[in-house]
Amino acid sequence: VSAEADMPRHDVEREIHSVGSSAATFGAQRLERRARELEHDCRAGRSFEEIDFHRCLVVLKGVLAETEQAFRSSYGCTDALSGNDAHLSREAGE
Repeated sequence: VSAEADMPRHDVEREIHSVGSSAATFGAQRLERRARELEHDCRAGRSFEEIDFHRCLVVLKGVLAETEQAFRSSYGCTDALSGNDAHLSREAGE
């Protein structure tokens, strides 16, 4: 998810929804919960300042990194083997 200045609000909401949906698909419950909380706040009409959007993105990115590491550990992936994989962190706007 890019910084809100880079995207219209509805696009930000859609991206956050996608993160939550993808997390649910793969059983990443903590990531799903964090994304859904942020999505709910956005859709409720709260301003980015009111929900401290940048802090929320930092938290989401941290949970995303933990999730990626857990999947790599569970499936025996190493950085060398997964060099061509799309990294989840890139999808989060890093």
